[in-house]
Amino acid sequence: MNKLKSLYRLLAIALLFGPALSPQLQAAVSHADCSLSNTSPACIQQHRVLAEQGSAESAYWLGKMTALSIDTPDALNESANWYRQAHQLGSAKATNALGLLYYHGAGVPQDYAKAKELFQTAANRGDARGLWNLGRMYHYGRGVEQNYQQAESLFEMAAIMGVYIAEETLAYYRSQQLPSSPAMLTAAN
Repeated sequence: MNKLKSLYRLLAIALLFGPALSPQLQAAVSHADCSLSNTSPACIQQHRVLAEQGSAESAYWLGKMTALSIDTPDALNESANWYRQAHQLGSAKATNALGLLYYHGAGVPQDYAKAKELFQTAANRGDARGLWNLGRMYHYGRGVEQNYQQAESLFEMAAIMGVYIAEETLAYYRSQQLPSSPAMLTAAN
């Protein structure tokens, strides 16, 4: 009950002071009992208010929550809109998530060039998954010229930054001793 009172106090402060909230207070409000597993109407409203006030983290939360729910045909479109807002506010995670939507053509038209741009921006903002996703583009040659050496380099950077799947991908690369490009693979046979 005390947590709920604290949440409502923080929400009241957010409503009263709006954009004047410090980033620390915004973060406290946005995380007070409103994880992705808590999709209560109160949490959704809380994050909407904060997103409207310019909270990238709340816009990302709404995008992620909407993408996970997929309860309406327009859910991925709505998710893309929230991710786009958070991306424009500087969220590296949202930038990577928006890149994935463009990569797969989910909720937005499929556009590998846009996906590459977003993954690169996410990586530049410090998102290791952006590096891994960019590496996947080079591995498969989607939107870029296929280049195993470039992919391996990106996977290695992502692994150093703690992306577990990048470590597994590197293990595969090393076990297969992939050449730097598919043309070299064909020439070797």
